[in-house]
Amino acid sequence: MDDHKLDGALRPTSVGTPQPCQNRRVSTGNVGVRRLPHPSQRGPASAGQPTPVPTSRLKQCPPTCPIRARRVGQPRSTAVPDSRREVSTAPRSLGKAARATISTVIPKLRTPRASQHGRAECEVASTPVSDRRRVVVHADALTRPGQLWSAGEVLSRPGPVPGVAGVYGWHFEEAPHPDLPSGRLLYVGIAPRHMTTRTSTQNLRKRVRYHFRGNAYGSTLRLTLGCLLGLELRRVGSGKRMTFTKAGEAVLSAWMAEHSRVCWLEHSEPWTVEAELISSLDLPLNLDQNRHNSFHPRLTETRSQARQRARELPVTS
Repeated sequence: MDDHKLDGALRPTSVGTPQPCQNRRVSTGNVGVRRLPHPSQRGPASAGQPTPVPTSRLKQCPPTCPIRARRVGQPRSTAVPDSRREVSTAPRSLGKAARATISTVIPKLRTPRASQHGRAECEVASTPVSDRRRVVVHADALTRPGQLWSAGEVLSRPGPVPGVAGVYGWHFEEAPHPDLPSGRLLYVGIAPRHMTTRTSTQNLRKRVRYHFRGNAYGSTLRLTLGCLLGLELRRVGSGKRMTFTKAGEAVLSAWMAEHSRVCWLEHSEPWTVEAELISSLDLPLNLDQNRHNSFHPRLTETRSQARQRARELPVTS
């Protein structure tokens, strides 16, 4: 043990037998025995400046190492607890004893992973719950509205439809196809669409009115209804636009005025709820984000065939 106290190259084990410390190396040569510095004392140092020691070196040092255990009033054989680390901030110009007494004990920064994960899980779990409640409220307002509005009421001045953003739903007293149910909600739309490059000027009033009196080029609902009803789709104008021509659009508008009704709900960001409503409701006339619906393949094929026939026919006025 006297040799251990003199050179510090040995460390006591649990049974009291001195063992060589891996961080204290002894090299021999023609000039005699030379002791290398401890990892916590290695590294370049400026005059009068403290020498920070990487914590990785301290991790390599065993808990019973005398250098690691060097603290004021603490025996050399007692190791520093794992929850604390010792870093010497004394200048290298001071003696070993002075450097041993001028030290800073830095607590480990333990991240409470359990609490963080628990909090994150609560946040993630709470979001779907609120989303489900929101979807239920919106779906109920569209499927069982307090009032359904006809074309005559919507197109009147000033009209009941507000000029704000929101979601609208279309009910049909008579279905446009024999395989579709009647007397319930079949289509949901939003106004405006989400645009990243510019601000849309669309709102509920403009969009609902256009569905009632516009054309198939600017209304996917009218395009779907006309194709299901068997109206002929044609290229018009320069040939890039496809509508049911003026006569066909007039027939479609009359059919919608007789058999379709609309309702709506205001929402400042309707694009945030559109996908949720389509996925939770049975909306056979919606194509976008609605591949799970059983009527989706048939509607897609019907519209595709109508477009193909229109391309084969000459452009009309």
